[in-house]
Amino acid sequence: MLYQTGRVAKRHCKKALKEGKRLAEAIFEGAIIRFRPIMMTTMAALMGTLPIALGFGAGGEVRRPLGMAVVGGLLFSQLLTLYITPVIYIYLDNLQARLSAWRKMPEFH
Repeated sequence: MLYQTGRVAKRHCKKALKEGKRLAEAIFEGAIIRFRPIMMTTMAALMGTLPIALGFGAGGEVRRPLGMAVVGGLLFSQLLTLYITPVIYIYLDNLQARLSAWRKMPEFH
């Protein structure tokens, strides 16, 4: 799910960049537009695994660790998709710009 939401956000970002927006604006716009669908998908998965994580039902104590791992993974992927990935994308874009400018510099002999 993390991969898919990242791809969708990246597609919206590229579309905004083609429209002439700056990178930070494009990422912000993509995050705002995709926030609700990403949250709805994550919440649906979270609500489906919540009974397992809480350990309800017969044998719930056996399934509880699996449910906790799934819930933790969903929350971590949400954090990664909405906050960390855009920041890394901006840093890598800035690094790419600096490296390409460095490569264009004449060599000193």
